[in-house]
Amino acid sequence: MSPRQSTARLLGLAIAACAGLADATPAARAESPAAAEAQTPLDFPAAVELALRRSPLLRQGQIQLEVRRMDEQDGRAGYWPAVHLQADYLINAPGSVTEPASLHLTTGEYNPVGAYFTVQAKREITRLAQLTYLQAIADGLQQAGELFLSLATLDQAKTLQAEQMEWGRRHLAWCANRTNQFGAPLELQTAEQELVALGLEGERLAIRQRQAKRNLAAMLGFEADETPPAVQTAAARAQVLEGFANSPGDRERAERNALDLQMLDVHLRLQKLGVKGAYAEFIPRPTFLLRTTDPLDESQEDGLFFSAGLSVPLWDAGRRRLNIHRQKAILEQRVLERSSGVEAWRRRWSDACDQRDLAAADAALATQRVRLAELNFQGQELAFDSGRADWPALNIAHRLLAEARAHALEMDLAADRAALALRNLSRDLLDRYVTVDDLLDPAADTWWDGDAMDPDK
Repeated sequence: MSPRQSTARLLGLAIAACAGLADATPAARAESPAAAEAQTPLDFPAAVELALRRSPLLRQGQIQLEVRRMDEQDGRAGYWPAVHLQADYLINAPGSVTEPASLHLTTGEYNPVGAYFTVQAKREITRLAQLTYLQAIADGLQQAGELFLSLATLDQAKTLQAEQMEWGRRHLAWCANRTNQFGAPLELQTAEQELVALGLEGERLAIRQRQAKRNLAAMLGFEADETPPAVQTAAARAQVLEGFANSPGDRERAERNALDLQMLDVHLRLQKLGVKGAYAEFIPRPTFLLRTTDPLDESQEDGLFFSAGLSVPLWDAGRRRLNIHRQKAILEQRVLERSSGVEAWRRRWSDACDQRDLAAADAALATQRVRLAELNFQGQELAFDSGRADWPALNIAHRLLAEARAHALEMDLAADRAALALRNLSRDLLDRYVTVDDLLDPAADTWWDGDAMDPDK
């Protein structure tokens, strides 16, 4: 495999980690709030705080959560009876009618028991919106982490490409100095084309880096025509993983905190409320009426009368009874979904752990091969300096070293991404940057950790 092929493989993996975020934000003439805040190069913690503050993708989930909270408040109105006013006036009233107008105030079918179950259901729906919002934040944090890891890998790839360019110039100079040798012109043309190819690979690296930064800028809330923010990637791996690559992981804690399992719990509780609500349909409903005297009823004296009663449904063709059986069947389905969901999550955890360990083993193997290639190159270099080996042998050793380094970068990125996926699955990444209790409190103004940004802005 040539250095160009190795670098191309590295580029393919790096850009795959950067894909998935659309930068379709409308162009703006004025500087966006995100750009106004990102005046200095951003490291990963600072970028996370800016994304939590300004990201339009996360703002959509926040709006949805606010709407669900308003729906919950609307449901509480059912605790109070609705009052309906009906006013009548007899156009052709008999001569004996002295007051042709009448007034009725009624509550209709007031159902406080149904209102209670409605409020409980909307509270669970709000909880589901909260969990969905948290999941969106967790996925966004993972995407941001992958972008930073990819940018760090691209920086290392650019350094490797610059070293290959320097070596390519040395190889070109060696070929140019042996023009009288057999086959020298062909070797010189080959060296020139290899140097051109290395330059093109450098341009591709720059394009991939611009794409990654543009995707990161879209996630942070930058406008499409704004210059992406400068980023610091020197400590990206340590900041994104924070030692989680070597952590065994606590499955029990991760299972308790798993957002998708909590969503299944919400669906289960909602269906239990559905069963109780189906039984509540048999409860009589109170009615209240405040009315004036009927103008056509001469047996009543004028006045204001209040009445209260119960509305009891007697016959509905078995609809309520069938609804109870239906809700119980759906409840059984939700129980099975919860059980299968737990098993599926545990398999995901095991697969994620194995994937991280396998990727780490591949990275360690690639690192060992780099060490072997370095030793081989050092040996060839000593032999060349002492006159015991010629330049082509040294050039081949350098090519093998470049291929090993490119492959090691590829494997390191894959191992870091696997560790990041496991960290996100354990919810460790979300808990690191988001105070969940404050986030779920509608009265809280700030709910992120860290002090890289001023929370009062």
